Amino acid sequence: MRDNRRRAKAATVVRWHGVGIGVAAILTLWAQAANDWPIWAIPAIWGPLTLLLLASMVAFAIAALRGDLDDDAPSTPPVPPPLPPPSSDGRPGGTATGAGRGHS
Repeated sequence: MRDNRRRAKAATVVRWHGVGIGVAAILTLWAQAANDWPIWAIPAIWGPLTLLLLASMVAFAIAALRGDLDDDAPSTPPVPPPLPPPSSDGRPGGTATGAGRGHS
């Protein structure tokens, strides 16, 4: 059961990186057409972007399959315990230290 969740997480990672590669391709084509750059500018721009996204995709997919992307931490931070009521001298927890108290 846990392995299926890891594979689903890896598939989600691959899917979203694929969307990023597609967006990078569209933006590259738009920039090339809008600026009248030569045709070789398309692979010169899109190639490095795609290699970075592919390297990121592989790293995240491997991490997902290993279970490193599982969030084991609680979604909300733990609530600290309440402070003890103040003592008669106004110090929290009844610890009275000062001149003449607690020193020999």
